[in-house]
Amino acid sequence: MREAKLDPGGQVLQAATAAPAQADDLFMEGPPMLVESRLGLLRPGRLRTARRCFIFIVLSWVPLALLTALEGTLLPRADGIGFLADAGVFARTWIAGPLLLVADFVAGRELSLVAGRFGWLCALSPAAREGFTRVVASTLRLRDGLLLEVAVVGSVLLLVLALVNSATFDMLPPWLHGASDPRKLSMAGWWYAMVSLPLLLVLIMGWLWRLVVWTRFLLLVSRLELSIVPEHPDRAGGMGFVGYSVRGFALVAAAFAAIVAGAMANQVLHHEVQLSALRYTMFGTIVACVVLFCAPLCVFAKRLAAERRRGLREFGQLSTAFGLRFGEEWFRAGRRIEPEVLERPDFSAATDLYQVVDRVQAMRFVPLDRVNVMLLAGAAAVPFLPVALLAIPFDTLVTKLLGILV
Repeated sequence: MREAKLDPGGQVLQAATAAPAQADDLFMEGPPMLVESRLGLLRPGRLRTARRCFIFIVLSWVPLALLTALEGTLLPRADGIGFLADAGVFARTWIAGPLLLVADFVAGRELSLVAGRFGWLCALSPAAREGFTRVVASTLRLRDGLLLEVAVVGSVLLLVLALVNSATFDMLPPWLHGASDPRKLSMAGWWYAMVSLPLLLVLIMGWLWRLVVWTRFLLLVSRLELSIVPEHPDRAGGMGFVGYSVRGFALVAAAFAAIVAGAMANQVLHHEVQLSALRYTMFGTIVACVVLFCAPLCVFAKRLAAERRRGLREFGQLSTAFGLRFGEEWFRAGRRIEPEVLERPDFSAATDLYQVVDRVQAMRFVPLDRVNVMLLAGAAAVPFLPVALLAIPFDTLVTKLLGILV
């Protein structure tokens, strides 16, 4: 719908600035930030990302190093992997967790900017403005609330208990096994199960919930009377800005991929598994991340398809009428064609009109472009690069590097 028209007084531009202010930081918070704020780890408007990353590593990794040193499993032993050689736990505590915390700022800001742009767009129509205010209010209720935080933490604890009860000890590294009874967890194993793993799972669950809230937000906004312009140069009806949200999820995708890459690194380093045997896991993880974070934008498909049909119908009729008049004017019998005919305004108008029609025909049903998708896929692929280097024999790697440099 294109109800908004720019009047001489600029009233539409004034109305556009009246978008709900709370949309500007709509996705800057979410679980488990309420618990963190109660603990004093962050303040409103100040996420203190560096401090939170430091505390995460101190709680999730440092005690494990101290406990494994006391238990004699810090360094590699003849019976299996030592704690310091466990690439999986390193990837989870030093890479995945901090990336998810940094994403609170990076992704939260990107999603909030997109939400603010929707606020501007909805302010062009009184009906859409009222609807957008209700969407923002309901999103805030889903984003915040002590009950939600308790549900996230409770679900994580239940998941951890289920994993501990169903764990196959033969598949666990030695530093998780008890010294007196290998069928029980060591002190480091209990700390990992009760502290390190839950901390990471809480961050993962928090981001999955925010993805649900984001999808619901886009779905509700797509049903509003948005001013969609089929001939818009972004080839998405003016909704192309939504595709930038995918960039915000790049760090979250990298964190998810780092968890998988750490497990793969252990297989390559300690079990001599060929990288080719793990290629489907690697590519499957990248594809899963792209699908997971791009899927919410598909809620606009039906609406954009309808607007494209409308645009083709309207501009098709205009193009036909213009073409008929153009033909009558320039190709009627006896018309003399002068050398400067191509400089006449009629030809320029025809070119401009048909370029607009081409834009409508090229309009995408999902507000995504190749660049944003490739950036997301690239972020998910980066954690696998060290694994690929580990899989290449050192002498082969040196030979190839010398071949490039010499």
